Amino acid sequence: MRDFDALPSTLRGWMAGAVLPWSAKSCLKIWRSAANQDEAIKRLQAAEERLLSQERGIS
Repeated sequence: MRDFDALPSTLRGWMAGAVLPWSAKSCLKIWRSAANQDEAIKRLQAAEERLLSQERGIS
């Protein structure tokens, strides 16, 4: 929980609304790879969509 609490508030908000149970570590990795906050959210959404598609068997 401490790792989650240390995340930027926008990232915590995204995680709270995410469909999948993301770890703070994996989200922070994506967050840091982005140039800005908007890009980070787009990358997180795209990653979640890819994972959900894989779960459903859709490529």
